[in-house]
Amino acid sequence: MAKHLIIASYDGINTGNYGDSLIWHGTKTLLNSLNISENYVEISSPLEEINKYSDEERPVIFECVNILPHLAKRDLNFPGVVLTGVSFQETFERNKKDPRWGNTIVLQELEAKTFFEIERPRYKSEAEKYGYPVFEKADDAIDTCLKFLS
Repeated sequence: MAKHLIIASYDGINTGNYGDSLIWHGTKTLLNSLNISENYVEISSPLEEINKYSDEERPVIFECVNILPHLAKRDLNFPGVVLTGVSFQETFERNKKDPRWGNTIVLQELEAKTFFEIERPRYKSEAEKYGYPVFEKADDAIDTCLKFLS
């Protein structure tokens, strides 16, 4: 059984925003319904912090927006999945609610377009190259995550 599980989200969300809260709430609800206990870890220096939990007996779920698949493969010794987001429109709507690049529609749209057309395909390709299953939605990753934890 895997002791740790990485949930790496590359869907344009920013740590601490509404999207993160929804992802965590859904994950926590699912784990509770399956009687799986967890440690939720907020991290600023991902690889160093994650390795602090290598002896943890319970599954540890990391939402690691800043960990690219090649770094996870190189530095971590447990499985994970990559979430890439569903659509340009979903990313754009999230950017309008919680802008990172600026408060204008033009910048929010550019951020969404950059992510969806440039960054997202690269993340997906790299995840596949290093053996990480890729999903657009967290709900689609549930079965794979449960296999890692059993």
